[in-house]
Amino acid sequence: MFAFMKATLIFNLCYLILSIHASGQDTTGGFNRKAVFGIAVGPNLSKASLASYDPTIPGWGAYTSSSFAVGFDARLFLIVPLSREFYFRPQVGFTLLNQKQLYSNTKMVGAQLSTDYIDKLTESQLDVSALFGYRAKSFSIELGPQVGIVTGATTNSVMRTYAYNGTFNQGSKTDFKHDKMANTVVFSVLVGLCKPDLYKNFGAGIYYNMDFSDYTQYENLRQITRVNGFLLTLTLTL
Repeated sequence: MFAFMKATLIFNLCYLILSIHASGQDTTGGFNRKAVFGIAVGPNLSKASLASYDPTIPGWGAYTSSSFAVGFDARLFLIVPLSREFYFRPQVGFTLLNQKQLYSNTKMVGAQLSTDYIDKLTESQLDVSALFGYRAKSFSIELGPQVGIVTGATTNSVMRTYAYNGTFNQGSKTDFKHDKMANTVVFSVLVGLCKPDLYKNFGAGIYYNMDFSDYTQYENLRQITRVNGFLLTLTLTL
């Protein structure tokens, strides 16, 4: 709740300052400086890699690069013209990231014994970003920093052991946020292409999120590392 209030306060302050700055017409520059409010929703395709390490077992060390998985994203934003070509776009939103990955570690202990893991990762965060845009002829280019306030980070893991006398499954769940092992904030950069006026007040965009922070610390031999991926949005300006 505190994180949500903090993100909302930041967005409202940006809205107040920029609305005062952007109200009315610029008679010298000849462009409309009025801020435009909008909503953006869409899926994200992310890679949320999981690192695993057990210091008690010599030679153990596994790192899995996951495939893209689908999550969801919703944002509120402002478009504030700075000139005919350039504009500022602050936004606040909620991101849900999902991931399922499989990795294996094979060992020989007397008879043949091998293990593999299925990990389902879920992360959620409140996002505050500040994008700067350039209007090209057919689309806009946007780039800027983003701060994510982590609200949830869990893994549901199943270890499958293949032995000479059968297959054995053992499940476990790690709630990094509940156990205070999740980082409070994560930092990333967003870059993308968008078309705000694709059809009347509707638009679309595609962005790439490059993370610079790990999501969690190590717990239960697991750590959720950096999350990179794509964000596809449909927008409505009001």
